[in-house]
Amino acid sequence: MNTQNTKQTLLDLQSSLVNRIEAIDSDFTRRRSPDFSEQATEQENEEVQVQLKRDAQAELRAVNLALHKIEQGQYGECERCHNDIDEKRLAVLPYTQFCIHCA
Repeated sequence: MNTQNTKQTLLDLQSSLVNRIEAIDSDFTRRRSPDFSEQATEQENEEVQVQLKRDAQAELRAVNLALHKIEQGQYGECERCHNDIDEKRLAVLPYTQFCIHCA
C-alpha cells in the first residue's frame, strides 16, 4: 500500500475539515437579527451548524488518528480484529478504523 499518497489525501482532508470548522465558528460570531421571526430561523440554522461542526470534528479526529497510525506504521489494521483493512475500503474511506466485517 502506498501510504505516501494516502497521507497526502488525509492531510488535504484535514485542512478542509479545519477550514470548515473555522468557517462555522466564524458564522457563530455574526450579529443576530433584531427581528424575532428572523431570530427563530437563525436559531434553527445554528442547530444545524452545531451538528455539522460536531460531525466535522469527529471526522477530523478520525483523520488525525489515521495520520498518527501512518507515522507509527500501523495504518490499515482493524481496531477490533487486527486484520488488514481491504485496500479498496481504505481508498474510499482512508480514515476508517475497521474492516468491513467489524464495521
